[in-house]
Amino acid sequence: MALEFYKKSTIPEFAYYKAMAAVAVMNYKNTAMQIFKDKVNKDNIKVVLEEWNDFIDKKDDRTNETVELIESMLNNF
Repeated sequence: MALEFYKKSTIPEFAYYKAMAAVAVMNYKNTAMQIFKDKVNKDNIKVVLEEWNDFIDKKDDRTNETVELIESMLNNF
């Protein structure tokens, strides 16, 4: 369902980066991966990381497999 909402969404570009973090925290792996594939590139990686890090606060323990996967992909971009 989250993936379908994403496919129909028309939000500002930067909002997708926080949305990717939000669905990763909810462990919606398919949606997080699709946003990553569609929206992350070498030209915007700095902004994506800023938005990601703003949403993913390590002290809040927002970690799961999807968060770890996306974070690894972002850091190795």
